[in-house]
Amino acid sequence: MKRKGFTLVELLVVIGIIALLMSILMPTLTKVRALANRIVCAANLSGIGKAMMIYANENDGDLPRAGGRRSRCDTDGKIETWYEKDPVVAFGGTVNRPATITSCLYLLVKYAEVQPQQFICKGDNGVKKFLFSDFTNPPSTIEYTDPWDFGGDGDGMPHEFCTYAYQIPLNGPAAAQAGYPLTSASNSASPVCADRNPCFDDKNAYDRRRKSNADLTDATCTPAGGYADRERKENSACHNFDGQNVLFLDTHVSWEKYCNVGIENDNIYKYWPNATPTDCERTLGTANIIYTAGTSWGPQSDRDAWLVNENN
Repeated sequence: MKRKGFTLVELLVVIGIIALLMSILMPTLTKVRALANRIVCAANLSGIGKAMMIYANENDGDLPRAGGRRSRCDTDGKIETWYEKDPVVAFGGTVNRPATITSCLYLLVKYAEVQPQQFICKGDNGVKKFLFSDFTNPPSTIEYTDPWDFGGDGDGMPHEFCTYAYQIPLNGPAAAQAGYPLTSASNSASPVCADRNPCFDDKNAYDRRRKSNADLTDATCTPAGGYADRERKENSACHNFDGQNVLFLDTHVSWEKYCNVGIENDNIYKYWPNATPTDCERTLGTANIIYTAGTSWGPQSDRDAWLVNENN
């Protein structure tokens, strides 16, 4: 009686066909996954934009700014004690309270019912959901509306739980370095949030994959010269440098293939210097110092876009 079954040749043919199909389908699946991440990221930003308007309506038109009207950037990348309910204790009790970009955005968790996971883009390597169970210091009774930032002690830094760059509302480290925060009455075409700024992105290896450190500290920061990124080398790394989701002040979110989408078609990840081109230098590396920029500070008007985040 003849035994039924596959011969070795037939098995090899089937395996070869499966391998061929996998080689054809894998790039497609990768693209589908990337597109899904992009769509989810856009939905996150859309919800954040609507929450910002709710916050502004209840705060005299001001967009989220942590630490008070005179708050300045904290060069350690964290506030004093993130889990304290008392803001004076949480921000260090000083007049010009040090704050972070993440603590500004966390105000939407406290007061606008945004969930912490909404600040995560899945394409941003190393970012994870903000969970109290990962920390040892907070009180056991803490709730998400209690803290003032996404962590900040030895258990986890804020940049580990928040992807997005924000139009900087804070003053600089020095007393004379005043910021220019947007309000709900600013130009509605102003970019407000976007994927992580590549100049402060070591986790996604921006400088190693596309640019050198010398290129990032360049002298091409004038609107006439430095903002024409035709090769898309200065896009965020969160979506494989193909572009970035950008939230505008009118709350619409747009997928932008180029980062030159400010009001004056300027780069949303750089600012106009008020002195020399070298003012556009950024601090790279593993330090948590944020948005260090030569001798100058911040956007010079609401017609400039500069979206920043803490170094990761």
